[in-house]
Amino acid sequence: MVSVVETTTVLVIDDSMDDRELCLRSLKRITDTNYRTVESSDGDEGIEFINQFPPDCVLLDYSMPKRNGLEILKIIHDKHPHLPVIMLTGQGDEIVAVEVMKNGAQDYLTKDTINAEVLNRVIKHAIERASLAKEVALQRDSLTTFSHALAHDLKEPVRMIRSFLQLIDTTQDLTSQNQEYFSHVITATNNMDHLIDMVRCYTKLDAPDDYYEKEPISLANVIKRAQSNLKRILKDDTITIVNEENLSVNGNETQLMQLFQNLLMNAIVHNDKKSPKITISIKEEFEFATVFVTDNGPGIPLEYAERIFEPFARFSEEKKGTGLGLAICKKTIERHGGLLWYEQSDKGGSVFKFTLQMNGRSKDKTLVNKHNKLISTEKNLDETALANVLLVEDDDLDIRLTQALLFERDGLSCQLHLARNGAEALTFLKSSENPAIDLILLDINMPIMDGFEFLQNLRKDEQIKSLPIIMCTTSNDDRDIRKAKSFDVLDYLNKPITLDKMRPCLNSYTKLDLEEKDGQTHLWRH
Repeated sequence: MVSVVETTTVLVIDDSMDDRELCLRSLKRITDTNYRTVESSDGDEGIEFINQFPPDCVLLDYSMPKRNGLEILKIIHDKHPHLPVIMLTGQGDEIVAVEVMKNGAQDYLTKDTINAEVLNRVIKHAIERASLAKEVALQRDSLTTFSHALAHDLKEPVRMIRSFLQLIDTTQDLTSQNQEYFSHVITATNNMDHLIDMVRCYTKLDAPDDYYEKEPISLANVIKRAQSNLKRILKDDTITIVNEENLSVNGNETQLMQLFQNLLMNAIVHNDKKSPKITISIKEEFEFATVFVTDNGPGIPLEYAERIFEPFARFSEEKKGTGLGLAICKKTIERHGGLLWYEQSDKGGSVFKFTLQMNGRSKDKTLVNKHNKLISTEKNLDETALANVLLVEDDDLDIRLTQALLFERDGLSCQLHLARNGAEALTFLKSSENPAIDLILLDINMPIMDGFEFLQNLRKDEQIKSLPIIMCTTSNDDRDIRKAKSFDVLDYLNKPITLDKMRPCLNSYTKLDLEEKDGQTHLWRH
């Protein structure tokens, strides 16, 4: 039986003949895929070719005359959003890498790292990721079309039912029992109408980012609008706003108003007190505005803290609400580049916290400074004895979630540093200017160098090969778990990472100690 070799068309756009030849020679050495290559020495010429004969992948040089690679990338991404593009540069530049990835490149390579194995792997990964992104986009479009039809085609019969019910109510004398039945039908109709609106609201949040324009808005004004819309059910003393500052965030005012309305309604509907009390406080933390919505209700068991944001999730026998309010809140905040999470109040009620990027502030600078230092511990601690932990993670939301759960909520104290991919982590570890790392928290899926490639390189280096590693990933694939164990990692944990998940591993690792003190858990090195 003759095996069929896959054919992949690759367009190389580079003004240097030598660099184009380097890519072509590397691709010819690959045996498991038949690479058909097309060359272009000019960006505009390459774009014209793509418009007529879209290739499977594009290798694009960053430094070219006329238009640089970033300008060409933007044009390609605008017309062919799912065409995988790999940016090539003469030397590594983290700022360039971040910029090209933000503008749609699937990966980023320095030319001195190009060989057959690297190029083959990066091209295949880029094509796979682009294919997945295209599939997600198509599913999102289908869902948007479905939700639009749902809102129109279901709301119309509900409207007709309500109209006839109102007509019957004004023209018929009903017995007391039938009047009771009738009121139940009207309530069910209203609930159905409300549920359709909530489903439509939830699915609309999957629209592309440019569908919902964001602009500088005042949080204080958004809260006032939400209060005004709920004035029929809010008493004058129900809501207290503390630490109110006229902070400006970059967001969609309608979405954020709906967010506050949902959280306020949630605090009222599920409150078991005669007089619900809600406190909204806003605090400026680094480049974020952090909002706290606290109530005096019964609270939610902490074992449900992550699941309450799932659509239609219910954790009691009560049938209040649609089950979509918190799911909409979570998706709204994520679309704004923030995080939403739940905590229990010291007094037993609920606390919903969320972060929003303040207007005019840089999110990247919020998370990491030029020394890659993410968290600073209290100055009265012996920082030389606190463990140095390296978080290797490329996703901003996962970084912020780790900060929120592991350090802010769980109170873990250590010296935490950040690397955005495996290559950056290796550079950090090998630099004599950086502190010695005691523990690595490692993601798998990252650009430039993923977690497993990092492990391969790490275990080959005599000076750093014995460093302890905890895999932190969303993958439950048995192959990934077995592969991680083959590199002798300490543990394999699913995100989000919490102290409770890490504690058994840390307690059994003899070179680190956990100590509970003053409401914090300090991670010490021996």
